[in-house]
Amino acid sequence: MNQQARKIEGTEGENHASFLDRFVLKITPEEREKLDFSYDCGKYGHRNQPRETGARYFEHLRGGALIFIDELGITDTELIAAFFLHDILEDSFLFTPKRIKMVFGERVCGIVVVVTKPKKNDPRFSSKAEGHEWYYAQISSASIDVKLVKLVDRLQNTRALVACSREKQLRKVAETKKHILPLIDDVAKVYPQIAALLTEKFEAALQQLV
Repeated sequence: MNQQARKIEGTEGENHASFLDRFVLKITPEEREKLDFSYDCGKYGHRNQPRETGARYFEHLRGGALIFIDELGITDTELIAAFFLHDILEDSFLFTPKRIKMVFGERVCGIVVVVTKPKKNDPRFSSKAEGHEWYYAQISSASIDVKLVKLVDRLQNTRALVACSREKQLRKVAETKKHILPLIDDVAKVYPQIAALLTEKFEAALQQLV
């Protein structure tokens, strides 16, 4: 695999074993099994789906999970499992909300459902822009769990924007400032230290695109 692409995604030198080693003696065998399964679901549910960096899509998921653990100090296995699954309803036939709830529980299912974008031809919306605004309104009124998943998703993607066109960079930066950064204020009410870390890391990621 392209090592430069892995470096951009923040997963250079990482593998399955190194990921699970982070949880040794910290979680129960049952939690480990579910987390491991979410890892595999993310890996194979997005198989043959490339990123603009040149990496496989799974590196986005693994990169975000590592942000949770290594940079934010969050080892909540349900939150990380939800991150591994956060795009699975959009991009794979493997899961439905009912199946996610059955395997991973109500909390994980609830997060994944809210962060899933509406389909392009969703009859509820007259335009893509209308669906877009509805989606971010849902995120802004959702739980802290949902906001953390969305923030980490966007942080990892913002770092990977160096591999994208200037047009996409500018569009995503504007979207991030309008819809994503305000979520940090809500996180700060519950987890002030994590919010401070997110602010610092977003500033650095956005600065590299200037």
